[in-house]
Amino acid sequence: MAAASHAWLLRTGLNTTEEEEEEEEEEEEEEEEEEEEEEEEEEEEEEEEEEEEEEEEEEEEEEEEEEEEEEEEEEEEEEEEEEEEEEEEEEEEEEEEEEEEEEEEEEKKKKKKKKKKKKKKKKKKKKKKKKKKKKKKKKKKKKKKKKKK
Repeated sequence: MAAASHAWLLRTGLNTTEEEEEEEEEEEEEEEEEEEEEEEEEEEEEEEEEEEEEEEEEEEEEEEEEEEEEEEEEEEEEEEEEEEEEEEEEEEEEEEEEEEEEEEEEEKKKKKKKKKKKKKKKKKKKKKKKKKKKKKKKKKKKKKKKKKK
C-alpha cells in the first residue's frame, strides 16, 4: 500500500520537493566525497613530490660524496707517484755515487799496482846490478889470485 501511495505521489508531483531535497542532499554528499577524494589525491601528489625531492637531494649528496672521494683518491695517487719519483731519483743518485766510488777505487788500485810493479822492477834491477857487481868482483878476485900464482 505504501508503494502504491508513493507511486501516486510521484505521479501527482506532490512529493517532488522531498525528492528534490533528497537528490540535492545526495548531490551535496557526492560533491563532498569528490572534494575529499580530490583533496586526498592532492595530498598524495604533494607527498609524492616531497619524496621525489628528498630522493633527488639524497642522490645529489651521494654524487657530491663520490666526487669528493674520487678527488681524494686522485690526490693520494699523485702523492704516491711523486714519492715514487723521488725514491727513483735518490736511487739513481746513490747508484751514480757508487759507480764514481768504484771508479776511484779502481784507479787507486791501478796506480798502486803500477807503483808496486815499478818498485819491483827497480828492486830487480838493483839486485841484478848488485849481482853483476859481485860477479865482477869475484872475477877480479879470481884474476888476482891467478896472477899471484
